[in-house]
Amino acid sequence: MKKIVFVIMPLAFISLFLGMLGGWVRIGYVFPIPTAATVTQHGILMVGSFLGTLISVERVVTQNNNALWLFPLTTIVSLPLILTGYTQVGYYAILIGSLGYLYIMFGIWKSHNLRGHSLMLIGAVFQVGAIILLIVTGSYPMALGGWIMFLLFTIVGERLDLIRFLPVSKNAFKILYACLLLVVVGMSFYHSGYAFIAGLGLILVAVWLFLNDIALINIRKTGSYKFLGYALLGAYFWLFIFGFLLLINLNGTYAYDALVHSFFVGFVLNMILAHAPIILPSVLGFSQKPFHVFFYVWLIILHLSLFLRLYGDLSQNIEFRKLGGLLNGLSFLLYMANVATLVFKPKLRLSHD
Repeated sequence: MKKIVFVIMPLAFISLFLGMLGGWVRIGYVFPIPTAATVTQHGILMVGSFLGTLISVERVVTQNNNALWLFPLTTIVSLPLILTGYTQVGYYAILIGSLGYLYIMFGIWKSHNLRGHSLMLIGAVFQVGAIILLIVTGSYPMALGGWIMFLLFTIVGERLDLIRFLPVSKNAFKILYACLLLVVVGMSFYHSGYAFIAGLGLILVAVWLFLNDIALINIRKTGSYKFLGYALLGAYFWLFIFGFLLLINLNGTYAYDALVHSFFVGFVLNMILAHAPIILPSVLGFSQKPFHVFFYVWLIILHLSLFLRLYGDLSQNIEFRKLGGLLNGLSFLLYMANVATLVFKPKLRLSHD
């Protein structure tokens, strides 16, 4: 049954590519697309079909229960359903997969009861809530807060799980929980003018992670550890920027683009970029953890292009916005291709730990 990962993961990355392709068309490029849903359903292809599947697979691979593979499989089935016009059915496939992921996380939390697992469980609840809101309202902005909290709690929970052996005080964790509570309150009343509360919470979460995670330790090391450290610091920087943009309450279509992508590209994709050399081999059953100094090229391009995109958004410079958006996607796709190549052909690895 575990071999089904070789069906699920390629479909997940097809969803990633098509989601990015739809995003490029949305910002003004003219590219051939398989169906109009590639553009109109850009958000759900990226967050539901790709990220939802990837996160579910990451958890299932750690469990000794082959039946659990049905949940990420159900989630990724949303891709062909959405592309062929069965949008609502695709949403329900993601809902079923999300409920399955919630069940998986509840089992993990019940077995281990670690701080990180508690946050990931809460994140799973927000994922279910977000897709229900999308089904009921048909509105991406209404579901946005739930998706943000799903990914924020999941990522912060994963980081807590990985740093659980560091000497972080109980009071420091209480401060983190208070900051996350601010995010929940602000996001829950996002459309009532209270987004600034979430912004304050996000800024504080970013500062907490900067001070308590291993990023500052890792950048003093070499190889993949150093790369991980810089990627984490970059992600926390963009989480801070996202919080700041919410705090100052920007309005307008371009401002919305800046808000959304400072989080999903700046924070989320950077975190995937940081962990891909660990996660991808793990879910595919390989033991090696690839690293190459060329990874820094993609990391730098991703950051510079996001700066360009946000400058284009905030100055309403369409060409900068377009170029930044194009390079956002290309740098991430080429990075993932780089990692995959080194996983399957380790002899090509020129620099490693």
